[in-house]
Amino acid sequence: MPVAQTCQKQAEKMVARSNQILRPVQVGDNVTVPIPSVDRGRGDQRNLLCIVLEHDQTNDQFKLGTKDGILNGSYSRNQFTFSPIRSLALQDVNTQAELSVTEAARQQSVGDGPGFLKCACKTGCVRKTCKCVKSNVLCNSRCHNSLSCLINDGTSWAHVRCAWWIPEVKIGNATEMEPIIDIEKIPDERWALICYLCKEKLEHVSSVV
Repeated sequence: MPVAQTCQKQAEKMVARSNQILRPVQVGDNVTVPIPSVDRGRGDQRNLLCIVLEHDQTNDQFKLGTKDGILNGSYSRNQFTFSPIRSLALQDVNTQAELSVTEAARQQSVGDGPGFLKCACKTGCVRKTCKCVKSNVLCNSRCHNSLSCLINDGTSWAHVRCAWWIPEVKIGNATEMEPIIDIEKIPDERWALICYLCKEKLEHVSSVV
């Protein structure tokens, strides 16, 4: 049997098996597309709600849309999950815009978009090439190996997981998980201890991010 025919039969078997496992969808059905972790912020949804706009039955490819626009490219059936709740209608889709999953996730973010914005500056974050400066945000503990910089007003860093176990402190923004506040309430004798989790002993500071 020619190689082309063999490959064709294998492809047909794969499609048939996929159809048995995955629920068939049609135009108008709501589906969810996974959002990569680097494209979503803390507190954001893990999936992007979409609606099926078109179905190319010849190639078994789907065109998906969101309330903010039509997603770039086409999707195969195994790239999204059927949603039984129809909360997005065809008329809700902005058909005048085309965008990527990253852009759609940023539009629907409850915070400032992707939660992994960080810079790797070594000069105090004073140049315009700094990602944080360009985005008009403060540096965070993921930036430049937690070294101090000039745009954080002299504040220091703290491990969020360590702060969880200190009853005196609070987290100012539960969505962004920063800044850590009320650290002045920590008893002086506790500053002399070594953290059980990170095995570090830090200098006594007045504010952290």
